[in-house]
Formats: sequence, structure tokens, C-alpha cells
Amino acid sequence: MRLSPDFRDAGSLRDQAFQLGLVHVVVSEIDVRSPYFQFSADQFRDALVRNLEDRRINTFVRFYDERRVRGEKDFRPDQYMEMRFMDFIVGQTYVDRSQRKYQK
Repeated sequence: MRLSPDFRDAGSLRDQAFQLGLVHVVVSEIDVRSPYFQFSADQFRDALVRNLEDRRINTFVRFYDERRVRGEKDFRPDQYMEMRFMDFIVGQTYVDRSQRKYQK
């Protein structure tokens, strides 16, 4: 008995089985109570999702940003990752303000 690598539709069946075996994880928007820090929270989430997508921790797990898949009708996630922060610290910030009056 010999194996045939291109037997009938073995390649398409393999791809179909891989797609069925994938776990789709959606990363939700991060709930931050302060509008002052919302931009930083969005940056954090974008970096988190990008890092999870790029690292490919597991071949059968795919991460998605909620904003990207929200409008897709056929997309059904298997897991939903939701994060909440009671406090969000940006780090050391430096505020520099100066006021000058110019006259000609």
C-alpha cells in the first residue's frame, strides 16, 4: 500500500479541517472610566492585539480586534476576551506649558 500525496481532494479537506479546528478569540474594547486616558487604553489594546496576532502563540488560536470583526455577519468567535481596569496609569508624564505675549 502506497500513500498518494495529492489523492483526490486531500489538500482541500486538510485545509477545511484546519479551519474547523481554529479557535477564534476576540479582544474587546478596554473599559476605562476616564476619557483622559481613553487614547492610551486604545493604544494599549492595539499593541496587545497586534502582539498576539504576530506571535502566533498557538497555530490553532487566532486573535482579532473587536472593531475589525464587528460588522462581519458570518464571523462567530469561540472566545471573547474582556479586560477591565479599575485604574490606568500611563507612567511618568511631563507637562510643559508656557505662555508668551508677542507684540510688533
